[in-house]
Amino acid sequence: MSKFDREFESLLRLRFKEHDKQLLESLVRVKQEHNGRGLLYSSLTVVAMHKEIENELLKSTSKCVLTLTELMQNRSSIKLCPFRRKAEKLCITALSKRKAELDSVCKFNTDSIVNSLENKGMVSEYRALNNEFVQLQFENARVELRSKHREIFWAKLKRMRLGIVLVVTLATTLAYLGINGLPKAWDLFQDFIDYTTDATLQSEESQNHDGAKRQQTSITRYANQELRLR
Repeated sequence: MSKFDREFESLLRLRFKEHDKQLLESLVRVKQEHNGRGLLYSSLTVVAMHKEIENELLKSTSKCVLTLTELMQNRSSIKLCPFRRKAEKLCITALSKRKAELDSVCKFNTDSIVNSLENKGMVSEYRALNNEFVQLQFENARVELRSKHREIFWAKLKRMRLGIVLVVTLATTLAYLGINGLPKAWDLFQDFIDYTTDATLQSEESQNHDGAKRQQTSITRYANQELRLR
């Protein structure tokens, strides 16, 4: 495990501890509210607690992406470019573990209630997180990471010449991996093309916006001069 991996897992674990505390408080609140209405041992309580756990997975996904984004800020642009896929893998691995933890929390807190129900089948789907819901969060995390990675990469690259970085990065990749690294080098090159295209579009949009703003300023200045002359 690399230093980056250890730092990511350590930081994420600390943040998840705070999440766990808040989640348990939410589950206790749900039980108390339903108990006050005489519905503690009912399917409604199980469904409500399952909803809290779904919300926690949403929060955990955002926290995982945020943690990786913060750590990526400290990497150089050359190291950052081929790092995107690793970041996605780290994120999905962490969220898979988190999913298993939340499933355990769900089961532990709903077991006694489910066992008291005559029709246990009606709450079977609320005993763990739905796989489709989980996969959706995984995909959302990938999309968000790609966006953050690209944003950070270009922010760092603004102070460097793209041509030099491209040549050095590709050469380093081929030198490190040899002839077998050609497919990965090609993927890296395609990433650069995507980044270049986006940067060009952003630059053109920025220039058009600045041009329109200058034109509007000139028109306003001219109008003011006409008013003074009158």
